[in-house]
Amino acid sequence: MRNILARRILIITTSALLVFAITILIAIYTVSRAQAKDNAIILLKLIESSLIDTNTEIELTRFSDAVEGVRITIIDLEGNVISDTQRNDVSNFNNHLDRKEIREALNGEIGSEIRRSESFMEDFLYVAKRIRLSSESSIILRVAVSIKEINVYLYAFLLAASVIFIILSLALYFVSKPIADGFQKPFLLLKNRLEEAASKFEGESSYLPAPVTQYDDLNTALSDIETISLRLKDSLFNSREDKERLNFILENINQGILALSNDGSIKLCNETAKKYFNIQSSKLDDIGHYIKDSKIRDMISGAVSASTSTIFDLPSGGRIFDVRYIPTNLHDIVGILTATDVTSSRNLAKEKQEFFENASHELNTPLASILGYSEAMLLGGKYERKFLETIMRESSMMKSVINDMFIISELETGATTVDTRIDIKKSVEKIVEIYALKASAKNITIKASLATGIILADTDKISEVVSNLIDNAIKYNNEGGKVEIETYTKETKVIFSVKDNGIGIPEEYQSRIFERFFRVDKGRSKLEGGTGLGLAIVKHIVNRYAAELIVKSKLNEGTTITVLFNAV
Repeated sequence: MRNILARRILIITTSALLVFAITILIAIYTVSRAQAKDNAIILLKLIESSLIDTNTEIELTRFSDAVEGVRITIIDLEGNVISDTQRNDVSNFNNHLDRKEIREALNGEIGSEIRRSESFMEDFLYVAKRIRLSSESSIILRVAVSIKEINVYLYAFLLAASVIFIILSLALYFVSKPIADGFQKPFLLLKNRLEEAASKFEGESSYLPAPVTQYDDLNTALSDIETISLRLKDSLFNSREDKERLNFILENINQGILALSNDGSIKLCNETAKKYFNIQSSKLDDIGHYIKDSKIRDMISGAVSASTSTIFDLPSGGRIFDVRYIPTNLHDIVGILTATDVTSSRNLAKEKQEFFENASHELNTPLASILGYSEAMLLGGKYERKFLETIMRESSMMKSVINDMFIISELETGATTVDTRIDIKKSVEKIVEIYALKASAKNITIKASLATGIILADTDKISEVVSNLIDNAIKYNNEGGKVEIETYTKETKVIFSVKDNGIGIPEEYQSRIFERFFRVDKGRSKLEGGTGLGLAIVKHIVNRYAAELIVKSKLNEGTTITVLFNAV
């Protein structure tokens, strides 16, 4: 930059000198010609006052000799040359009436013109005047000055100006760089200050020296830059912080967010949206590329075109998404598409609906029996004891269903329980004693291999799990079958297992046995007094304690259900 500035200073200064020299040259040229004309007029008047009739040529010669480079000519009023101080023979001269200075002199003016002489082939300044010699005699007196004589001064000035110009140019060449340094210094200070201010935006520590230049205006500018840079740094820091905060929220929110342009292409989207819509490419495509359902694509396209809000469900990959389009007016973003995974809530709503339908059915059946037999008894039926037994059985079934429904409701609402250290061996031993009589009635053998295992849980909840699993092992076993119960500790797990050799569970139903009111064999379940809620209760409790539930079963060979609790 220094060399460029020095060259520019040299060029500008040299150009200024050149223009100045040319201007002076033109001025001298103009002044010298004006002065030569004035001198010629003065000489003309001197000759006029000195002329006498008898010695005209002598006077002219005297004046011509006295003034070097001056040519004096006498011309009559007809334009003929009478005499000329530089030519003895005037017979060859052309008529001069067509000369500009002669015409002006004939009109009573002092005529003048600069032109080339045909006789001497040289440029002259001509000045002419009409002179009255007597009352009857007049002539035109003309003085001619050679332009060479006038240009002598011009040539001298031009030579002097050229020498001065060369000297000044050389001097400027040597001083231009120091001058450039002087000019460049304040700009370098400004540049350094701006670079230091910019470095603050990158989080670098920088020291800005106090302004110490000799330029007050520059000191003020440096101070202003410092103030502005600090403000910009704070503003940029806050902007970055807000952006990072917003990006963090967008990337961690459990909702897919996509910004769309007016042609339906995706301008930006968060990670959740990429996961929901299976967007894997780094280059975002049209939203229609990721949605297979043509009706949904048309719905989104119509909403974008019409700039209207719309809400719809989008099934995708076994999940359900609540999708909403919201029109906006943000430069190249015309709308925001949000997608929320509502699979769980929709499934829960469906389960609740099925639960109430099943519960109504389960309660309606025994109620119908109770009402029917009660009415028969009131009419004096013969089998009153049998009726009473049926009413008692159906009432007991209703009570069991209601109790299990209450337990599930309590589990789903997350009712507070008191968890304590429990030895699962003792809990299982108590339940085995309770079900020993029921097993004996079906000639089923219970074999228990129990080892101590400490878990952190609610005693009643664990008893519920153990009771349901042992009860099912007896209930769905064959006459003369056996049930094997185990508790033991392995690494970080306390394991409780119930195995029977009963009817087993068909493979296609094994994933559904924990659903509420689901029964593989509804007839047998009714006969055995099952509510269809036992395994659902087990599943809820196991999930509550983050335990693992494993089911292994083969049709007509038996079932093994294992629960892996976390040991403490």
